[in-house]
Amino acid sequence: MEQLLKRARECAQALEKQDEVLIVSHVDADGLASAAIIGCALDRIEKGYEIKIVKKLDPSVFHEVSSAEAVIFTDLGSGSLDLIDDLGPLCVIADHHQPAGSSDTALHLNPHLFGFNGATDLSGAGATYLIARALGQNAQLSDLAVVGAVGDLQHVREGRLAELTDLSSTKLKNTLLWQSKRICRLLANKHDPFISSSNIVQIPIFPDLQETANKFWDS
Repeated sequence: MEQLLKRARECAQALEKQDEVLIVSHVDADGLASAAIIGCALDRIEKGYEIKIVKKLDPSVFHEVSSAEAVIFTDLGSGSLDLIDDLGPLCVIADHHQPAGSSDTALHLNPHLFGFNGATDLSGAGATYLIARALGQNAQLSDLAVVGAVGDLQHVREGRLAELTDLSSTKLKNTLLWQSKRICRLLANKHDPFISSSNIVQIPIFPDLQETANKFWDS
């Protein structure tokens, strides 16, 4: 755990030296939460930033990234390590997917590199949150880290979040956060229609939504 936190501090120190940072993040709930976390953290230390949300890292994304001063990849990047060294800008990666390839220049924060399971122990938002904490007083952003973890269904296997991901258990009782978790259960399965998803959520988000929607589609 200490080595994981050390790497987070190294990532934070590198970002602190930059004036502008491009945030490139994944389009799902975990990626959106990750982008929000690091964006808020950078804003609080008066660093300029731009957020780019992508489905995947492809040549067009890398071409755009190459002109940036510094870039942080959140909830993606670990699978494209072989391409990072040729980009040019400072690259920080906060991801939880299985790493592929290697990079001599990227600052890479990933639970798999430190003996943890990226599928259950720490999400992309969780990794990004560790960097945010190293950037300053950002403990309140832990809510977003939990939203990212639930959006990636990291709570499903054990019926709860792992201790490493559950960074602020007392805040889980917050009503807004619980609503966010329910919404993320819908967003996490992008292949199902909204109504089908709403029918399998354990706790409906909106009262009478299912009955009203089903009447509409049947009419």
